[in-house]
Amino acid sequence: MIPDTLLIYSIIQLAFGGQLVTLLTVTFARRQAALVAVLFALIDLSVTGIRYNDRLAGKRLISQLSGRLTTPEAELIKQFERFK
Repeated sequence: MIPDTLLIYSIIQLAFGGQLVTLLTVTFARRQAALVAVLFALIDLSVTGIRYNDRLAGKRLISQLSGRLTTPEAELIKQFERFK
């Protein structure tokens, strides 16, 4: 959520800023601000990829468990359920 917000914030600042763009109280030239926005986009993609991978790992784990679950297994499933 935070990387998404940073990316949207930087794009808005770039769109409405002049030659100098202020991002998070730091003033950048327009070119450097665009590079910071690209870095925010890369961070956003990385975090999204990590979340997706965790979701897939959880689904694989749940599909491998069968029958009656032990308490530790049930707790582990509860941890992955929040990633749905």
